[in-house]
Amino acid sequence: MKNFYRNFLKLCSMLVLQNVVTLSVNLADNIMLGAFSETALSGVTTVNQVQFVFQQLLMALGDGLVIFGSQYWGKKEPVRKIGAWAMRTGFFIALVLIILASLFPTQLLGLFTTDQAIIEAGLSYLAIIRFTYFFFAVTQILLATLRCVEIAGVAFGLSVMT
Repeated sequence: MKNFYRNFLKLCSMLVLQNVVTLSVNLADNIMLGAFSETALSGVTTVNQVQFVFQQLLMALGDGLVIFGSQYWGKKEPVRKIGAWAMRTGFFIALVLIILASLFPTQLLGLFTTDQAIIEAGLSYLAIIRFTYFFFAVTQILLATLRCVEIAGVAFGLSVMT
């Protein structure tokens, strides 16, 4: 039982530290953008709301993967099938978002604001960041797969490198 709590605390501390580092990166982005203008900052924030919804979908997918994958791992069964299913689903979500961001960018940002100046400022950022959605999906699903097999340090290391 003592070993369980030691492993549990180790995994939890890595996840908490990863989130602290990720939030620090977002804070640094906002500080840097604040030097331009309020409209630029608002445009990027609007695009980040799209990213936030995408991130939440992937987090739910990753958490489901961790729940089921951990059970398989505990029974000494391969996690590959669940990981592959989650990866395909993550690709699909990313593809839908890339298509929406490419074909209907104004309408996509219009879901979060009605201010045309903010939408215009966000369009240039969305045109660049939309290409990262596939990479983000792959990373999140792979990191969730690693958490299934009790490897949480990689996610923390990647967050620190970011």
